[in-house]
Amino acid sequence: VCGLFGAAGVTVPTVLAQDLEQGFLLLADLGNQTYLSRLDDSTAHGMYADAAATLVRIQAATRPGELPAYDRALLQRELDLFPQWYVAKHLG
Repeated sequence: VCGLFGAAGVTVPTVLAQDLEQGFLLLADLGNQTYLSRLDDSTAHGMYADAAATLVRIQAATRPGELPAYDRALLQRELDLFPQWYVAKHLG
């Protein structure tokens, strides 16, 4: 994903180390500043235009067979993380 998106000009974290067998990645930090922290009436148009352009670059860079299919099973697995990790762990 980093390779595909990075080649498309999208800001991505650098992978510093990886152990794919165990499912671990050590990634560079992209910093603390978020879109939300900068979003106001004077920045909204430009930031939303930038976000939309970034989505177009991501879509244009995607190639069939490069990444696993994002199917119903994968979506469900990710949705199941919300109650397990956020609701149970962080909200108790």
